[in-house]
Amino acid sequence: MWIVVGVVVLIAVVAFVATFIRRPRGDDLNSVRNYHSALGTLEHLSERTSQQSVNITGPAEVLADSHVRPRFYSRSGAEGDLRPPVPPGTTTSVPPVPVRGTDEFPDPETPLVFDDARPRDRYRERPSRDAPLSRTDRIQRHALDSMNHRPRRWATVSIVIAAVVLFGVLAYVGSRRSPSRSHAHSVSATSSTAAAVSHSGSTTGPKGKTKSTTTTAPAQVVALSSTSSTAVYPVSSAAYRLTVTTTGPCWVSATTAMTGSTLWAGTLQAGATQEIQASGIVRVQLGTTAASLALNGVPVVLPTPLRSPFEATFEPSTATSSSGGAASTTGTTGATGTTSTTSAP
Repeated sequence: MWIVVGVVVLIAVVAFVATFIRRPRGDDLNSVRNYHSALGTLEHLSERTSQQSVNITGPAEVLADSHVRPRFYSRSGAEGDLRPPVPPGTTTSVPPVPVRGTDEFPDPETPLVFDDARPRDRYRERPSRDAPLSRTDRIQRHALDSMNHRPRRWATVSIVIAAVVLFGVLAYVGSRRSPSRSHAHSVSATSSTAAAVSHSGSTTGPKGKTKSTTTTAPAQVVALSSTSSTAVYPVSSAAYRLTVTTTGPCWVSATTAMTGSTLWAGTLQAGATQEIQASGIVRVQLGTTAASLALNGVPVVLPTPLRSPFEATFEPSTATSSSGGAASTTGTTGATGTTSTTSAP
């Protein structure tokens, strides 16, 4: 669950960063807009200067104004040589003579400065740094400073990368904690179940009788003591079932230890199986090593190396000296032999 949440958050953060980076900044838009406005103003001034003209009828009219001197100006605005006086009665068209230092006709020798100041304040003396600034001047200076010192975007990218890494670490820690918690919960549930089972198995009834619990049968029956030709195996119950299986012809004999009576005797062919119902101490003799034994369906471990004839003795833990060896046998195809049933007095 944490991994899915982390992936969703990561995708959202990446999309936000991509949108933020691709969006044009406000400073860039304002700068471009101001440049276009300045260029438009220059074009307008150039058109007005080239289109205006003055008709002079004589030198008297031209020289009437002491502040106006006829000069020749090229298209670029550079000052040319003075024209000679015009004879009376002639009409000459000359370009207008700009008055230097005004807003409409600035001084051609003054360099053009692209700024956001008002036209009437453009050619005034700049205030010193110690002089108080108006609100408009402060805003203009702040805009120029921000254009010259724009914040780099690597700081934003670094913050986004750090956030993504943090979300990844949190997702990893959450994914690691979830299995451990579930494992601890399962372990505690298993331990509580085992404690409940052991408690129920150890409870006693009103008369002091203990309740029996089901025990798991062993995977194999191991001999208490053994040699290469004999072995003694324990049996947990008084009555039990022995199964003899052969992989080749083998002679088999099962007798009771107390009375010596024969429970079953005969020869088993290859692949034959013989079951013997027994009680008490029983001895089983195998003529060859091509045979295997099972106790109540559980395989019996034979000694290694195994020599023939081999004798296996099965001793129940509840067997007594007065108990007999009454038993019944059932045979299968491939077995030939005799059986006898005896009972203890």
